[in-house]
Amino acid sequence: MASDIPSYPSIPRIRVEDDLWGIGNYFPAWYLRVDGTLTDVNLPAFWLWNSLLDEHIHKVDLVGMNVFTLLCQPWNFERIKLPTKPYHFWWIKILVEKLLEERLDPAIVANFKKTVFKEPLLQIIYESGDSVDIGRGWYYYLLQIKPPQIHTTLIAKEEYLEFWVTVEMTRTSTGDIAGFAVQYQPADDQTREQVEKEVQRLLAKHHRGAFVQRLQLDRKNHFHPSFPALTKNRFWYITSVSKTFHNMAAGLAYNWNVESVALEGMHFLELLCSAPMRKPVEALGQWHALFLRAVTVFKNFTEQMVEQHPEYRTELNKTIDYLNHTLGDEFQNAYHTTQPYTATFPAVSDEPFYACSVHYLPFPDAQKEYPFELESWIWIPQDHVSDYLLTYVPANKFSSEALSQLLLSSFAQQEPSANG
Repeated sequence: MASDIPSYPSIPRIRVEDDLWGIGNYFPAWYLRVDGTLTDVNLPAFWLWNSLLDEHIHKVDLVGMNVFTLLCQPWNFERIKLPTKPYHFWWIKILVEKLLEERLDPAIVANFKKTVFKEPLLQIIYESGDSVDIGRGWYYYLLQIKPPQIHTTLIAKEEYLEFWVTVEMTRTSTGDIAGFAVQYQPADDQTREQVEKEVQRLLAKHHRGAFVQRLQLDRKNHFHPSFPALTKNRFWYITSVSKTFHNMAAGLAYNWNVESVALEGMHFLELLCSAPMRKPVEALGQWHALFLRAVTVFKNFTEQMVEQHPEYRTELNKTIDYLNHTLGDEFQNAYHTTQPYTATFPAVSDEPFYACSVHYLPFPDAQKEYPFELESWIWIPQDHVSDYLLTYVPANKFSSEALSQLLLSSFAQQEPSANG
């Protein structure tokens, strides 16, 4: 990119995903293009920048918007404290906007100048602030901002939340600047407590799998790569398994002292009945309900499919015969006694949707009060994609830690063969 852009710390894309998904800390974060367009935003950032986040996630509140337009919205502009030091938010943002003006839409520039010039101090900074050396302020500066208008309980409306803002850049394969990753790290205990409280509210309302909202949807890269995932075809035979899912299943097999299973090619209902996946749910008394729900969804989805594509009937009958033979009475009873599933799943969707949550006991002696929880998020087949993609998202930090321990167990299982 042009040499007039300051030198920002450079990070790989996986670090961007870590910050967005809150791997380690659930802090507000977003990713934007060089022209200031927000392309990836997490829920804490939606909250911080005053999106309503009621029963729905209002994606257009931030995603696809130019960051300089966002800052000039009255409900954001009026909350940000005026700067007294060169490393304070408005001082930095004004210098960055001036640097990028030639790349920005003239309407965005005009609106930004009109808004900031309402404050005489900000106009002075615009006109002469670049005469002051801001040092590392280009990529590390302080935001003092009044809390959002709703869902804030720990801090008075006239007080300020304080964040240290970090800005890091990613590069293309040719070395050009691809974009900027921004994270808002709480600068004091009060701000940290408020963020943590809001995150728990957001997770309870919208689920962990909705934590990151994106401008462009991509099945392969939508979720964090550490989340277990698998694909299954229209008849629910597993066609591929991510390394993390494979290691999770191996870790459960090791912890429960049962044989691991070959996942690819197995039917999904067969997977649910396999010892490594069944015992950790069965120990909590939840497996029967899980299996009944899965069989019901399988029955309803496949029946709807053959209504639209009668040519699939023969293959579906073969699949049902296979499950009758492999799973026996357990499958037959569930398949023939289930009632229509009442949950509403989209017939066509370009986005993943939340299906259910499943609790697992990580090992036999674990306390049943503390299972780990995985949310199931599904991309359904489309005309150009024939498979379902299922991603299992750890629902909370405890579940993420439990999953990490399972992966370590899978490595322990591999050690004997590795040592010969």
